[in-house]
Amino acid sequence: MGKATRTSWKPGTTGNPRGAPKKPRRFTAALERVLSRSVILANGTKVSGKDYVASIIAQAVEKGSVELANGTIMDLPPQEVLKLVQWAYSHVDGPPKAEMGIDLQGNLNVRLDWGDNADDDNNNA
Repeated sequence: MGKATRTSWKPGTTGNPRGAPKKPRRFTAALERVLSRSVILANGTKVSGKDYVASIIAQAVEKGSVELANGTIMDLPPQEVLKLVQWAYSHVDGPPKAEMGIDLQGNLNVRLDWGDNADDDNNNA
């Protein structure tokens, strides 16, 4: 190997210690643009796009069906509701933290942390 010059990096160091800059989340930015618009429901009510999407997710979880802006009602099987909630969290709050392990009986245990501090809130009440 050649001699180190005045401008070369010392062994074990990097020229960019903070890492590469974070790339913008293009899809998230597109969602923000679209959801900043209002939606007019079939009954004429005007709601924000964000409130509309939140209500769709809440309907799916509570009823297993959703009423779209045009009045169409869609039934969703439980696995599709789960996919919808997972998709929303992964695109809004980022993917959940996951812990996985196998116990002594060979059972796979998975714990997802969706950022919900309900347990902490109950302990502080």
